[in-house]
Amino acid sequence: METGDAPVGTAVGRTTDLGAQPVAHRTRRLRWAAALTSVLALLAGAFTYFNTNVFTDDRLCHGWISTAQAREVLGGNIGRVSADDNSPLWCTVTRTGWFPGSGDTSLTIRASMESEDFPFVRSSWDVAGDMHINGAGRPGAYEAGRGWTLLPDACASELQSPAWAGGKTPVVFGSVTEKTSPLAMARLLNSAADVIAGSALCGTPGDHETGRDAQVHTPSAVTPTDLDKVCGMASLAFGEVTGPGGQPVQEQTSGTLNSTGTDWFCDLSFKNDRKNGPFTHLAVVQSPRLVAALKSRGFEGTQCNDREVVFAHDDLSYPWDPKERAATGMPDLREMSKLFATAAKKALNCAT
Repeated sequence: METGDAPVGTAVGRTTDLGAQPVAHRTRRLRWAAALTSVLALLAGAFTYFNTNVFTDDRLCHGWISTAQAREVLGGNIGRVSADDNSPLWCTVTRTGWFPGSGDTSLTIRASMESEDFPFVRSSWDVAGDMHINGAGRPGAYEAGRGWTLLPDACASELQSPAWAGGKTPVVFGSVTEKTSPLAMARLLNSAADVIAGSALCGTPGDHETGRDAQVHTPSAVTPTDLDKVCGMASLAFGEVTGPGGQPVQEQTSGTLNSTGTDWFCDLSFKNDRKNGPFTHLAVVQSPRLVAALKSRGFEGTQCNDREVVFAHDDLSYPWDPKERAATGMPDLREMSKLFATAAKKALNCAT
């Protein structure tokens, strides 16, 4: 074998420096690690952008609400919350995301002018015994998918438009495409109303129109009605009343029946009549603005403990005629109104 020939067993042209191989492997691993880190960083950034609100403003809807308040109503901690300010008095908030359960859910908030008798529109009350309601202060009512809070009267001139000609009551409404917590809806709309009322849009609200610290009352459970003590009033008796199919009467209340200025509502329904709902709504109304809304309706009222009180009722939404009503044992409207007002005065310890 001549000098310079490769040793037997050694492949010609292959590197014999075994120490170079680990260095090459380490270099490739570092490159892969760097690439993986970049991808993970990109994914983390994308996740943060599309599923959180780290890179967005905290206030939404013209500054009326916070992102946290919107997220509480929309539900879920994952998903990006964004707002589209459709107009100066209307906005839509949407929660979207990449993962199941993260979206899409939307919340609409709008301020508008409503009729003078809002929320007691004939046959379509927008407040009842099955809703959460504000305590003394600014009136409002809330349920799983929607709610409203009255705005100060000073907002009326700013909200007027041809579309709402004739409307006299400024209101902020909220509605959501999925069921939510009524208490979350109450917090959001009361906060929005406070921001609107405190802005140049509406000036300074009246003393009785602020509800920043108002308690929100939760409706009672639906319970069987004692027909000698209807809606818990010791002196309100309707006699023997049963539904068209012999169903017993049941009731649900919200608010408190006292002289503190809080409104109180009671719904009467026939058991298992989910199709038609309550056959009568009763209300003891003490909030000054809701009392004003009932002025032209002819309900009995009185001065009670230096406060004007109205005793209102509505059964126009229930599908029965006078004969069908009488067949259930219910007093006619005139008699029921008299019985209710008399019992409510006693419950409130009114002098008259």
